[in-house]
Amino acid sequence: MAGLILKIKELYDQFGASEKRAADLVLKDPQAIVGIPISTFAEKSGTHKTAVLRLCRKLGYSGYRDFILNLVSELAVNANNEDTGEYIDLNVGDNLTVVAKNVCINNQKAIEDSYKIINVGDVIMARDLLMNAKKINFFGIGASGVVALDAHREFTRINKNCTISVDYHQQLATAANSTQDDVAVVISWSGETKEMIRVAKTAKEAGAKVIIITRLGKNRLAEYADIKLSLSAPETTIRCGATSSRIAQLTMIDILFNSILTHDYSNLKKYLDKAKTTVRRPEF
Repeated sequence: MAGLILKIKELYDQFGASEKRAADLVLKDPQAIVGIPISTFAEKSGTHKTAVLRLCRKLGYSGYRDFILNLVSELAVNANNEDTGEYIDLNVGDNLTVVAKNVCINNQKAIEDSYKIINVGDVIMARDLLMNAKKINFFGIGASGVVALDAHREFTRINKNCTISVDYHQQLATAANSTQDDVAVVISWSGETKEMIRVAKTAKEAGAKVIIITRLGKNRLAEYADIKLSLSAPETTIRCGATSSRIAQLTMIDILFNSILTHDYSNLKKYLDKAKTTVRRPEF
């Protein structure tokens, strides 16, 4: 999973001035830096080697060589990909055909971009925490609350002890009564929703492990996370952006659910079968 260019765009505002100059060179002409030493990269971008190394590490790479290898890999993949790399905004007055097409394109791209930046190691750690949790508490409000409700529905199908509440005060009470055997899954696209920050802080102080599902980049919610699962979606002027972010979050819930299911299917199958049989059974 590459996503190097995507990560630069998503994290750009968090870079220092010299790091931005290095990032600008990559965004402007990524082919131009393939194969050049770090000193030449620094000279071409009008910065210095330490700034280039800081950029590499902020993007999650061990060093300049790792950065270049991932860039080469991404350029090779993109050479055979017709993706323009841009999200499409909706405009007032668009006809239904255009609206339907653009919503579908943006939702698909949100999933594809999120896949590029998924850290498999973090997903595995989250899976293991959820599998071994005595209780899983899902938290979210607004659109992220809808995602939390879906997560609760999915995990109860495999007999996981889960809680969910749409009431913020009840969420705080649940977080406060968490134990070290519990896992809190806190969902917030911005990572700056004050209610979810307080919930995460409360759960953390109570001893629970905290998994957050949020957009790529630094945010206050991450301060209380044991594991951060980062995603990507567009920032568009009409509601299409919020729709795509919700799709990305739902996709991460599906990834976690199915990773648990495939990892322990022989033990979980009976719960799936029981839930399916019960739901399908006629009431009369």
